[in-house]
Amino acid sequence: MVGRPADAVIFVLVDALRHDYVARTRYLAALARQGIHGQLEEPFGFCPRGAYFGGQTMAEQGYTNLFRYDPARSPFRWTRELAAGDGHDAALRAALRGDLTLRAKGRVPPFAATYLDPLDIPLPWLSYFDVAEREGPASPTAAYRSIFHRLDASGASWLDLSWPYPGWVGGLSSARVAGFALDRLTAAHRFAFVHLPDLDFVGHAAGPGSHDLQRALDDADRLCALLVERVSALHRDPVIVIAGDHGMLPVVRRVDVATALAATGLPYGETLTYFVDSTMVRVWTAHASARAVAMAALDACGGGHWLTPDEWDRYELTGIDRSNGEAIFLADPGVVFAPNFFDWRGTGAIKGMHGYAPDVVDNRGAFIVHRPRVPHAADGGVIAARELHGLFEHWLGLGAGAAPRAWTPAPDRRGRWSVGGTAASDAVVDGHLDTIVRRIRTRVPDVDAVVLAGGFGRGEGTVTVDAAGVAHPQNDYDVVVVGAPADALVGLDAALGAELGLDFVDLWPRPDLRPQRPVSQFDVDVRYGATRLWGNPLHLDALPAYAPAELGLDEGLFQLGNRAAGVLLGVCGRVEGVRDDAFLARQAVKCLIAVADAWLIAQCDYHASYAIRRDRFAALTRGVFAADVRRTIDDAFAAKLGLPRADAAPAATAAAYAAAAQALLVVLADAGTDA
Repeated sequence: MVGRPADAVIFVLVDALRHDYVARTRYLAALARQGIHGQLEEPFGFCPRGAYFGGQTMAEQGYTNLFRYDPARSPFRWTRELAAGDGHDAALRAALRGDLTLRAKGRVPPFAATYLDPLDIPLPWLSYFDVAEREGPASPTAAYRSIFHRLDASGASWLDLSWPYPGWVGGLSSARVAGFALDRLTAAHRFAFVHLPDLDFVGHAAGPGSHDLQRALDDADRLCALLVERVSALHRDPVIVIAGDHGMLPVVRRVDVATALAATGLPYGETLTYFVDSTMVRVWTAHASARAVAMAALDACGGGHWLTPDEWDRYELTGIDRSNGEAIFLADPGVVFAPNFFDWRGTGAIKGMHGYAPDVVDNRGAFIVHRPRVPHAADGGVIAARELHGLFEHWLGLGAGAAPRAWTPAPDRRGRWSVGGTAASDAVVDGHLDTIVRRIRTRVPDVDAVVLAGGFGRGEGTVTVDAAGVAHPQNDYDVVVVGAPADALVGLDAALGAELGLDFVDLWPRPDLRPQRPVSQFDVDVRYGATRLWGNPLHLDALPAYAPAELGLDEGLFQLGNRAAGVLLGVCGRVEGVRDDAFLARQAVKCLIAVADAWLIAQCDYHASYAIRRDRFAALTRGVFAADVRRTIDDAFAAKLGLPRADAAPAATAAAYAAAAQALLVVLADAGTDA
């Protein structure tokens, strides 16, 4: 996307549009294939505006969260005399809430007043904190020069419809915001920022894999289509950026750090001050010994870790203003600290959360760039949030510094059918698939479609190369034959397996690809990871978007039992023509992955891709499964993907599977799940 400046840049921020949600849409998925697509990595914390619009690091911006420690400037200073005694009287707090907010709003600039809220910070501690972001990026007195200032200087018009939505009246929803944007956008606007909030609300309340989230995602998909259509009609050559500011993780554990901090006995505000957010605790102490006590108390709680000096550097926090936090205890992915200053009394039970380490994969948002008049399909990789500022200025012809990264068309992956494949291994698989299709069409001439499912269908099949350099597919092919009578393929699967030298070729005759209710893991894998080999393309295209929550735990346990049967076949040596040790290793790998799958299904966060499931399971199960079980399962995923792994021979026997399966059942039982 180089060359002349664009007529306009329109930035549509779909709040909490997680990177993998795009696959669960129709319009955005098509848009991603046509343009630049990647993942947006948010800056550390919850305050990204300085990054988006000024290219600021968090250290340069000076804050990462809504509140900072500043007793001298706190708009709640007047509450100190009201907080005599224990100050935790809920009735007093509730009675004062309206007055607290109104009086505090009068003590901060207009931008901060639009979002200021005392949250659920205990009354005795409220006066220690000030709102961090006092001025918006377009304010003349903002601490940095933003893109809005550059636009103003050039006399260009811009539109901002984003939280905290100054002057907004009535209910707030993505549809209302998009409606305002459709009504207010004009050809004169060179830049617009439109913030659609619903996915964040729903993700917190219902979780990222919920039915409610899928409905909100369907709505967001349609709203984005309307916005792109409107912008394309208004402008001759616009650049449209659609991105999620962050992702969303299911909440798998709640950890009470507040009790541990209170048990230290350190006087709050005198020796120890802390702000308990949902995913981090920021600490200020009067001396080093107090900090050591606080750090030991939280270390004992588990569920997180203190940011290391390397992480302070990596997340661009080194040198940040002391008011933001002297030390930070960051939650493990999927952990929420409860109670926290957003819910000190524990009245809510959120099911999804973000604000973890920026490099946690599911904490990242999606990133799509669409320039209708200049088609440019490219893999954008991972985009740091503060890169957006340079991109906006570059596309608008406002940049005075170095041009941002130049994207080249997305390269072909090493292998079409496997992660580590080559042209040679692809040729072997191509030959096998040609044979399978030919044999099927010979047996059933009027078959409607042949669809490849399983690992090979989504480009994650397992292929090994022997000492002579010959590629050998290791897992079986899963082939759905649409329009074949149930008995038409009898015996063909075994004949193909023998001909191709594989354990199995699984042939699935189906009248169509619509799921047999309830939805199965196989149905989800077909919808999000299948390839049409021959025939009618409408069977795949017509499938609905499935929410991960449609998979019940019984489906995960069924697959676990199914994989156990494969292990038993290998142990008993009942498979003719196959070396028992090789067969057993493959089946045990599948069983170990089935353990992870069953757990992810229980969290309503299953995904068709092995690679995504691998990352997700590794991130979410710290403190849930023992380290050796997690490592063994990770090795199984690596083996399935043909990637290097930590152990030389993972899952070579049934013992590793049995240990992991037992651990899974214990975890599910401890969680109160009716397995």
